[in-house]
Amino acid sequence: MGTMNRSIDEKSYPISSVVLWVAIALILATGIIHFMEAPENLSEAPYKGVLFLLNGIGALIAAIGIYRGSRSWGWGLGALVAAGAVAGYIMSRTVDWSRLARGAAIL
Repeated sequence: MGTMNRSIDEKSYPISSVVLWVAIALILATGIIHFMEAPENLSEAPYKGVLFLLNGIGALIAAIGIYRGSRSWGWGLGALVAAGAVAGYIMSRTVDWSRLARGAAIL
């Protein structure tokens, strides 16, 4: 048995190693995309760029947690990062944030 499988088995991880590595790859992809887009968003709207950087950092930490077998902070943070990315995407397409920054009402 390889060292990867042994560390997963030693932690009594009930999730298959394929699912584990797919989860790690997907959360890392989310983080990499946000890291790549952060500089452009920092110059466009600093708050947006900071959110992109925080998403990337959160994704990296979540990937480490998933790899180490932590259900609470690994998988939990990964779910939070992914949900935050989806929520941010939807809000960026439906809310006029420039009007909110000037103090206009949402409606």
